[in-house]
Amino acid sequence: MAGQNDGQAEATERGATEGALAGAQIGARDGYDRCYASQGQQEYQSSYAQGSTDGNRDGLNVGANDGNARGLADGQRDGDREGSKMADVQAARDAAGPGEQQGRLEADRSDAAARGAVAGRSDGDSDAYRRAFDVEYPRGQRDVRAEMEKLPVLSRDWISQASLAQPLMASSGQNQVGVIQPDYRHYDDSRVWPTIEETDAYKGYYRNGYLDGFGRLFPMLYDQAYRSAYTPAQQAGCQKAASADYSAQRRQGYDEGRAKAYKIAYDSAYAQASKSAYPGAYSVAQQFAYQRDYQPFYQKHFELARQRGYKARYDALYVAAYDPAHTAAYAKAYSGYAASAYQAGRAAETNEFKLKPLKVLSLTLDETIPNGVFEPGEPLRFSVKVKNYAGQAIDASKVKLTVTAANASDSGKNVIISDASQLLAKNLKPQSETDVTDALGLRLTESAIKKSITVNFELTYEGRRIHFESKTITASFLSTLRLVSPLGLQEGLTTQANIEVTNQSNQPTSSKTKVKMLWNTSEVEILQPEATVGVLKPGEKKIVSFLMKGRTTRSQVDVPIAFQVTDSGSGTERRIGLMEFQSQVPVMNDYRISIDSDLSGALKGGLVRAIYKITNQNSRLVLRPLLVTLRFLSPDQKTLSATTASVIGPNPQYVRPLENKASRNFVIPVVVNQGMAKGSIFELEVQEEGEVVVIHRGVL
Repeated sequence: MAGQNDGQAEATERGATEGALAGAQIGARDGYDRCYASQGQQEYQSSYAQGSTDGNRDGLNVGANDGNARGLADGQRDGDREGSKMADVQAARDAAGPGEQQGRLEADRSDAAARGAVAGRSDGDSDAYRRAFDVEYPRGQRDVRAEMEKLPVLSRDWISQASLAQPLMASSGQNQVGVIQPDYRHYDDSRVWPTIEETDAYKGYYRNGYLDGFGRLFPMLYDQAYRSAYTPAQQAGCQKAASADYSAQRRQGYDEGRAKAYKIAYDSAYAQASKSAYPGAYSVAQQFAYQRDYQPFYQKHFELARQRGYKARYDALYVAAYDPAHTAAYAKAYSGYAASAYQAGRAAETNEFKLKPLKVLSLTLDETIPNGVFEPGEPLRFSVKVKNYAGQAIDASKVKLTVTAANASDSGKNVIISDASQLLAKNLKPQSETDVTDALGLRLTESAIKKSITVNFELTYEGRRIHFESKTITASFLSTLRLVSPLGLQEGLTTQANIEVTNQSNQPTSSKTKVKMLWNTSEVEILQPEATVGVLKPGEKKIVSFLMKGRTTRSQVDVPIAFQVTDSGSGTERRIGLMEFQSQVPVMNDYRISIDSDLSGALKGGLVRAIYKITNQNSRLVLRPLLVTLRFLSPDQKTLSATTASVIGPNPQYVRPLENKASRNFVIPVVVNQGMAKGSIFELEVQEEGEVVVIHRGVL
């Protein structure tokens, strides 16, 4: 083969040389590493044994000394502690009797009885005073209130505040030749052949031969040389390792052997020595501590016992004198204090009625549209029943009514207070009960729907608070709305939105109740934006429908939608229900139409080529032919006559069936005899076996 001999020549020159070099290097390294590791382990083990011997000897000596010292220290400490404890316990027993006896003798010589009698008399008097005012003072107040309640109501009145209201809002020794590439030192493919094709073929054939000759011979020569050089180099490396420095291994072995043996010997000797030394030290220390501490402990416990005995005896003498003195003093003083307390209670309550002669008997927050629902925007007012206990009329200018939002964040946002304070519209008659109606003014806003709003009511007389009360209310619309089914659109075709309306009040709605659909987008044409509900009885439900058409080629319309219920039965239209939301409404035609041409030429007149693209969005199982019809409408959606614009050719025309997701373009030529007005409409209707599936509009 051409080139093969040249490749073998390169392999002969390089294989043996490079193999011998690699074998010598790797063999020397492997021999050294193996023998060094083996000798190092032997040195380590020999030193470890010596270290263990030394460690055991030293550990035994030091452990015994340390253990003995520790045993002596622990025995002395524990013995001292126990001896002191025993002295304390025994001293407490011995001192208890004598100490308490001494205390009792001292108490008998004290002034306990005299002090008890004095304190008893003093406390009896003060306790009688407190008891009288705890019982009789409130009784006096109650009696006055009862008397006031028994006063006849001389008149009943009614005051309307309406007139004051404000408007609410990847092994070692193996051939590691790896992948060796030729360096092409004998490569010569310069022979020229009669034709270019023959020359090119030769060059390729030569290269393959060169690589084959090199690749076959080189590994064999390399491997033979490698193995011949590896073994002697390995032996030389091992001999070199014999003269290496192993001091680190010897040091490590000695240190580790000594440390381990030292610890074992130390721990054993320490424990034994400590255990032997402890008892003797403990016994001596215990006896010494007992003798040292007994007398101080005795003195301490004697004093404590004396104090206990003194206190017990003193308290007994004190109480024996205190109790009878207290009883006598209490009995003597109570009746006088009781009479005074009773009269003081009557006087205080009488004065309270003078300062606050009014009482609120009842308070309600009333609707002005009585239907059991606090509607947003509905004016709300208070009704207050007030009693005047005074024998004279109460000046209206001294009685003030106030309402505030309990949470400042609600004011102006969830609740509007138009009349925050008022004075009474007229005076209160003597000894009268008066119904005050239409007082103050507030309204809840639509932002308060389904929220609990608290307002505070206060009535004052001459600036003094007579009554304070909180009222919590929730705003609700009179009616609720619910989508009966999801909304959906079809381009050019009529779809229906069904809404359920429920009357949640306790009154019927008027015959003028209606629902409006609000949808602010040109992509939807609402054919019927309003539906009449009529009279709805309390709790009654009714479904109303709205008709609409999609005017978009998009697959969905994302818009805000609202439905609102209004009632104009009272002469003024008011909102009594609202549902508003953002919705992605799908446009669900089986076919879609788009215009792929410019229709603006119709504004000037002449020939216009209307190019449409029809796409099957949702194929049925059986394909059906399509029929398309083009119509022309004026800006106000009236049909234009053929004299204005007409289709050249058949109209309607047939279109072959389309498979699912397939599209097809078709052209409808149109003659516009005179320019069409801006806003005019090209309306293309597509039918499938007589059923209209899409109507697309192109607006000029």
